[in-house]
Amino acid sequence: MADSKRTGLRSEAVREANLRTILQSLHLRGPASRSEIGLQTGLTRSAIGALVTELTSHGFVREEKALSDGSPGRPSSLVYPRSATNVVLAVEILVDS
Repeated sequence: MADSKRTGLRSEAVREANLRTILQSLHLRGPASRSEIGLQTGLTRSAIGALVTELTSHGFVREEKALSDGSPGRPSSLVYPRSATNVVLAVEILVDS
């Protein structure tokens, strides 16, 4: 029988890893539509929708409507990293230094 606490921790770790994957993809490749993010990361369409919504609500990314390229249909919105307002600081603490 599965332990509900352990299952919850695993699913939370997966969610955090997926959030990281999307942010890393946008950081390295630049703005992308949700479908492009899916191709780049291998995540499902529904997962990307939920994760991009979460990242937007926390201010890590923003979505803007793309300009029409003349092809039929509604243009996909693009997801942009908010690199001007978000900074990462990495510190490695070692025992002997």
